[in-house]
Amino acid sequence: MTGAQGIQGIQGIRGVTGAQGIQGIRGVTGAQGIQGIRGVTGVQGIQGIRGVTGAQGIQGIIQGIRGVTGAQGIQGIQGIQGIRGITGATGAVLQPFFNSNIAAQTVAANGVVTGLTPRQFSGITYNEANSSFTIVTPGLYYIDVTLNTAAATAAFAVFALSINSTTSVVAPAASSITGGQLSVIRVGLYAAGDVITINNRSNFAVVLAAAPTQASSAGHVSIFRFGSGAIGPIISG
Repeated sequence: MTGAQGIQGIQGIRGVTGAQGIQGIRGVTGAQGIQGIRGVTGVQGIQGIRGVTGAQGIQGIIQGIRGVTGAQGIQGIQGIQGIRGITGATGAVLQPFFNSNIAAQTVAANGVVTGLTPRQFSGITYNEANSSFTIVTPGLYYIDVTLNTAAATAAFAVFALSINSTTSVVAPAASSITGGQLSVIRVGLYAAGDVITINNRSNFAVVLAAAPTQASSAGHVSIFRFGSGAIGPIISG
């Protein structure tokens, strides 16, 4: 029969540690632990030096859609007017006219002066049968008639114009002496179709005399148009 165990003795001094044994085979890696909380973001560093700009790329083939046209801008201030150019030359003005000498003749009282020769005219109709002038182009006309009455002509012989065969006297002119020159001059506004004659308005016949050495020198007639109309109302008094 075994007796009671005795009291344990004092532990002896630890012995020298033995040499490390050979490392055992690495065990299987354990599962990854839970990710820790993200730390505070650090202060941004200083920006680096900008790099060299690269070469421009090739232009695209397809053109983009044109943008909407912008609103029209405000009109600029008008520029200074340029210097006026030189006035061009005045064009030719073509007007009707009649020129003629008058042959020697005896004009009866209230008769018409005939024998208008030689003559030149344009734009005015002349009727040789009754020695009348017909206005073709209306306007202002100048009429000048010079007559040479014979020396034996009674004083106060009167000649005048007749318009459209009326008996009214237009531009009458008289001579207070026996024989000599007498002039009938008038500026008037005539309509197309007006007929004009030169009439002896004396109550006696008058002889128109030519120079012995010059035929058709018993007088002269000039008619010409110089305007389309009067500048204002025609005032009669």
